[in-house]
Amino acid sequence: MGILGGGGHAELVVADHRVCIPVPGCLDWVQAAAIPEAFLTAFDALLLQGGLRAGEACLIQAAASGVGTAALQIASLAGAAAVGLCRTSVKRERLRDEGHERILDPAGDDVAGEIRRATAAGGINLVLDLVGPSAWSLYAKVLRERGRIVLIGLLGGPRAEVNASFLLGRRATVTGSVLRSRSIDEKAALTRAFTDRLLPRFEEGRLSARVDRTFGLAQVADAHAVMERNENIGKIVLTIEPRRS
Repeated sequence: MGILGGGGHAELVVADHRVCIPVPGCLDWVQAAAIPEAFLTAFDALLLQGGLRAGEACLIQAAASGVGTAALQIASLAGAAAVGLCRTSVKRERLRDEGHERILDPAGDDVAGEIRRATAAGGINLVLDLVGPSAWSLYAKVLRERGRIVLIGLLGGPRAEVNASFLLGRRATVTGSVLRSRSIDEKAALTRAFTDRLLPRFEEGRLSARVDRTFGLAQVADAHAVMERNENIGKIVLTIEPRRS
């Protein structure tokens, strides 16, 4: 398994060996397919870029997405308190049933207050931001001093009118991050770090791939339609029938 720069909807792909990861024996091919893009993105954003530490609190946008479900697990593994935001009530309940207690509705009347009450320190040290500037008015209410925002998505659009003075007052930092545009050397370094630090946790049962459903490769349009309707929790995986000789 491994990360690709694109072209993954295929029976065969070419990949640099340095971005290939051995599949743990506890995983099948479907589970393995759900890991690299989501877990490497979340690992890089939370631990490498964001510097999340034990005892801190992090806010995870789009908590039911592939990256979101991976981030919830990684934050917990790191000893941090994770607060997830998810707009769909059914998804919130499913995530809570799976042991993620702090899952909130970002459209709630007092979501900032709920976030502060959900964290022992009364605020957030790190935001994993998949939404973008349209959510920054919320972060201004919950980010602690020297807080960090790692921006990895723009689901809310690239533009919004934002009073950024809270960044100055909190001495906060904003880091933009994306995997696709990185050099192969950077991707290889990330792959090595993930393999060393987190891959063994799958064998131990402390991390797991969250697969919502699978589709055959011929049903790729149906798979994309499910994603566009925002129905999935975790990853949607395309399966490929073995070649017949």
